[in-house]
Amino acid sequence: MKTKIITITDPETIQKLYRMGAIPQIVESTIIPPILAAYLSERGVAGTPEDAKNIIAEQMKNDKLAEDKLIIVRHLWSKGYVCRMSNEVSDGEGDSAPAFNFIRVHQKGLRAGEDRTKYAVLVVPKEWATDLKGINKLFEASGKLRKELILAYVYENAVKFIRIGRATFE
Repeated sequence: MKTKIITITDPETIQKLYRMGAIPQIVESTIIPPILAAYLSERGVAGTPEDAKNIIAEQMKNDKLAEDKLIIVRHLWSKGYVCRMSNEVSDGEGDSAPAFNFIRVHQKGLRAGEDRTKYAVLVVPKEWATDLKGINKLFEASGKLRKELILAYVYENAVKFIRIGRATFE
């Protein structure tokens, strides 16, 4: 599933997005993934709360986790973490390989123009299950970003995070 994007060309809005860390550089026009656009619309940075509702309603048609993604992005920003949405990242096993849309979470204290992604957060449904092959595919995809893998889900109106890592004994 390819994610639709929203183009922003207003110079004042682009300046705001840059200052808050939502985009890495000032450009004439920028594209914003819908989940981030919905969050920014809720905050009145790039749109209105009504725009946010419309964006999420449209996203829910193709992505059952769109609302959960917005809740998680909202939670992370409220805790001082700058979030950007990654493009689809494949695990590298050809055209049939699953693609993952990670939320790239930056270190606290990110300054405008910096790109210090620390975590690759994957939103999963609360009843999600996988096997070792699935976990390895996640590691391959997050490894391409060279970031720490975190699973996130919404359970009883609370955001939960699970850190997953590899260990080697040499």
